[in-house]
Amino acid sequence: MKNLIIAIFASLLFLGCSMINPGYISSKPDIEKLMLHQSTVQYAKRVLGEPAYYSLNMRQGEIVHKYYYKTPNASVSIKKMIKGNYSSGCSGCGEIHMVFVHDKNSQDYILRGISVEDEHVEALLEEANKYICSKKYSNAYPLLTKASKMHLLPAQHTLGLLYINGDGVQKDYDKARYWLERAALANHPMSLYDLGVMYRNGEGVDRDIQKAIVLYEKSATLRNQNAMRELVKIYKDLGMQEREEHWAKRLESFSR
Repeated sequence: MKNLIIAIFASLLFLGCSMINPGYISSKPDIEKLMLHQSTVQYAKRVLGEPAYYSLNMRQGEIVHKYYYKTPNASVSIKKMIKGNYSSGCSGCGEIHMVFVHDKNSQDYILRGISVEDEHVEALLEEANKYICSKKYSNAYPLLTKASKMHLLPAQHTLGLLYINGDGVQKDYDKARYWLERAALANHPMSLYDLGVMYRNGEGVDRDIQKAIVLYEKSATLRNQNAMRELVKIYKDLGMQEREEHWAKRLESFSR
């Protein structure tokens, strides 16, 4: 009987049972069941189980969940993950980050952004970047599109820039904003910054300096120095000395 219990326990560990090992999934999950701006945090847990890590930002009204899933080349140690050491316990695993924002109407947390990272998706971006370095943008475009649809934030950001500049595609500010917003909602610093640039300059959108400030502020809190520089300039122009000095000091601390 004792041996049977041990065998069952070992089998559950091998399968990555979320009851024993929250946040680890034994194969890539079907995250397409989750709908941006619709799925609640409770529904996400029903689909994926409890996260490996989560953080709550009361000021931003955000919850961030993080999951790991096994990929073909991943090295998995259930013992390490049980102790909370996911970085070495799931070496080479794919990662899913989900950002939920508090909805005042429903008083629930709603899925706002998804980020997926694994070697297969990142290989698409790496190949696309080689084409971009050679200025073969039309070759990079389908790779970036595929990776973007698979929720890789740097690919979404780069695809947005292609549409802004008309590199390899027809210039399209609506599509540029769509992809930059997708990545920005998942807290991608450079997408937040470039979206802020669009609103500050009125590129494909109505010029909105306040919206640009909000985006720059969020990007700057994620340690984007370009956003900090823009905030220093904007607050100086607006005569808001306290905010100007705040971001000037933050920026200076990075150059020490």
